[in-house]
Amino acid sequence: MVVLEVFLLIERPDEAWVKQGLAFTIVYAGLMGFVYWKAIPMSADRQFRNTPSAKGIITLNVSDVGLHYGSSTTDATVAWNSYIKWMEDKVVFLLFPAPKIFIVIPKRAFSSEQCASFSEMLRQKIKK
Repeated sequence: MVVLEVFLLIERPDEAWVKQGLAFTIVYAGLMGFVYWKAIPMSADRQFRNTPSAKGIITLNVSDVGLHYGSSTTDATVAWNSYIKWMEDKVVFLLFPAPKIFIVIPKRAFSSEQCASFSEMLRQKIKK
């Protein structure tokens, strides 16, 4: 939209409708910038701030059956075949039960031996 507006300003700088379009483009770009940099992060922050289960301690037990999550509000076992892929970086493991949904498991929750063991378990149980 911005590229089109710049093109029209170059090609037809004296036309009133081009200048009106410029005002609309500036307002639209500002609104989209606000949504991208402010509204979405504010919504995500508010969602987690108002979710009791996101505030407490969550335990994780790993077994050949799957992962068992426990907290004051949750008690669930998820079988390994529920996960379609996993990823790892320096600070977290990501487990994907769906293509665009993932569970974050921080590596700081593990000792270095547990971290290596969990990584190996993921390799065996969830094929990349």
